[in-house]
Amino acid sequence: MTDTSAFLRRLERSATLSRVATPLGTMVWRRWGAGRPLVLLHGGSGSWRHWARNIAPLSAVRSVWVPDLPGMGDSDTPKDPPYRPDSARAVIAALDTLLPAQPVDLAGFSYGGSIAAVATGLAGERVRSLTLVGTAGFGGSRDPQTVRVNGLVGAERAAAHRANLLSLMIASPARVDDLAIEIQEANTARRRLRLSRDRGTPFLPDALRDYRGPLRVVWGAHDQFSLGHIDDYAARLRALRPDVEIKVFEGAGHWLPYEDADAFNAFLLARLEQA
Repeated sequence: MTDTSAFLRRLERSATLSRVATPLGTMVWRRWGAGRPLVLLHGGSGSWRHWARNIAPLSAVRSVWVPDLPGMGDSDTPKDPPYRPDSARAVIAALDTLLPAQPVDLAGFSYGGSIAAVATGLAGERVRSLTLVGTAGFGGSRDPQTVRVNGLVGAERAAAHRANLLSLMIASPARVDDLAIEIQEANTARRRLRLSRDRGTPFLPDALRDYRGPLRVVWGAHDQFSLGHIDDYAARLRALRPDVEIKVFEGAGHWLPYEDADAFNAFLLARLEQA
């Protein structure tokens, strides 16, 4: 077993596992730590592993709840690809079971950020604060190219994952390490749901219209899906919510919580202390 495999296995074994019935089938949730709940939603074609470098620091001060979203990771595959509101309702239904009536802090990465944003409009005051990471939502985002990994094995497959991580997720080649490749492989092996059903729609203004809690929106400066758009997105967010906190992390790409984990963890922990 490699060091990275051992790290992921230890992290997974240290979680409390819950299987929860929702309108989109059974969702698998993992919890670490204790205290006020923080819910983390992973990116598209991903799993709880997207938060592998964040779980331990965050769970030192909070209970950290991380689902595999419907159709991803270990959760059931819906009969039809769900729209964002469908997945958001599934998340809320699971929270009603796991944390009935408890307020939560909610953070979402990429596609998970879109689900988190929509969930705030459905959950009302249950969402104490919302943090969106690498989430566009105004339409017109880029669509980076990828390399097919199907049929590849060994070094060729690892090289394809490396290329895709650089194209989609990580800005610095030095940060495409063995752990990032192993997470990409684990997520790719479980990928079975296309997200194109409402991809690229400008959902964010409507999703946030009724949300009045603390709102933080962060990007890596080299976010591969938002290059050339971040300033415009930030201006539109400020027009929608003048009190929004926007931060751009220099040097990082789309998968900011992994690539610049220490800075991201420090940022989020500081904001959670204020909540």
